[in-house]
Amino acid sequence: FDTWQKVRHAVSGDLVSYLRNVGKNEPDPEYGAQRQKEYEDGAICYNFTKRTLSGMVGAVMRKEPEQPIPAKLEYLLENADGSGVGLWQQAQDTLGEIDSVGRGGLLVDAPNVQAATMAEQNAGLLNPVLAYYTAENIINWRTERVGSVNRVVMVVLREEYEYQSGQDEFNYLIGEQYRVLDIIEGKYRQRLFKFDQKGALLTGQAEEVFPQLGSLSQGVIPFTFIGATNNDHTIDDSPLLPLAELNIGHFRNSADNEESSF
Repeated sequence: FDTWQKVRHAVSGDLVSYLRNVGKNEPDPEYGAQRQKEYEDGAICYNFTKRTLSGMVGAVMRKEPEQPIPAKLEYLLENADGSGVGLWQQAQDTLGEIDSVGRGGLLVDAPNVQAATMAEQNAGLLNPVLAYYTAENIINWRTERVGSVNRVVMVVLREEYEYQSGQDEFNYLIGEQYRVLDIIEGKYRQRLFKFDQKGALLTGQAEEVFPQLGSLSQGVIPFTFIGATNNDHTIDDSPLLPLAELNIGHFRNSADNEESSF
């Protein structure tokens, strides 16, 4: 997690937390705070980590992918994740994640409805989507050997959701929820545990769903890991980590040089 955060900070250019505190030993706290602010303001971040990432993604995506898609799945080209992001755009975003931290995951999911109208189907409201999860939000997993294949039998995914607090219609809070995907008695199961902003479980019993996957074997979780080296469950190294550490070092050198010159 610390490695992933270091890369993300380098990509975003948010590197102030990596600077030393030059004012903490000053007898006058007010002067110490002023000196620290001048020290931080003097640092210059030339974000070559972000530029390199953009170049890597651009080199791969400079030619539009070619992939024959069945007519029933052509909606993915316009809306792959349920929020209006097309398939190739999602592929580009996913590539950026893998090139930076080297890990992620994709879950095929669909709305939980017991009965659907023809109008809902025609409007595409029930289409399966591809949900991407960052490395930090894949918090637990387990695999089992099935014949000659290592199959994922449990994954825990962290998500955020909004909920209303009190009677104020404009006041919403952000809580965490954990989506547990597992195989129970040979069937694919989803459970959802919701927590409020203070970390308390909202309900005593988690929501439980057994998704219907059509012709797909019920003993399969439609989730796949994505990595920089391969797509198994193991954690690959972050491709941009060496560059991120160099970027942080240059940022520190810049701050020290400016302070020394001053």
